[in-house]
Amino acid sequence: MHQNASLLRYVYMVQNHIELPPNLRARVLLGVRKEEIKRARVFLLASALVIPASLVGFWFVLQYLLTSFYQTSFYSYLSLIFSDPDVVLAYWQQFLLVLLEALPVASMIVALIVFGALLTALKLFVENSRLGLSKLIITTV
Repeated sequence: MHQNASLLRYVYMVQNHIELPPNLRARVLLGVRKEEIKRARVFLLASALVIPASLVGFWFVLQYLLTSFYQTSFYSYLSLIFSDPDVVLAYWQQFLLVLLEALPVASMIVALIVFGALLTALKLFVENSRLGLSKLIITTV
């Protein structure tokens, strides 16, 4: 398309006395608004379905995370800080390495993924709730 195509169309319309319908702008904006509302309702419905599933999933992942903390004895190493801080200070480098080895990384990653899905669904729900729940008011200009 040529860079002056819109200008040439306008010149052609003026020379041939072609008039646009007076309510064309209002109809175009109304169509855009309808599409925005439809899109917002789809996102609202999708996020309303994902939020409960994410909450249930987050509960199970949290239980799995706590279980893996106990299974890797991370909790017992962490309690050593409060029960015998002198030994921890004396061997702090080895102690930090033991804590890092006992950290359940896989279950933490899964928990973060589920938590991210929950936050994303909540964000989409809040962003689209106002527009998705609104009624379309038709006004003619």
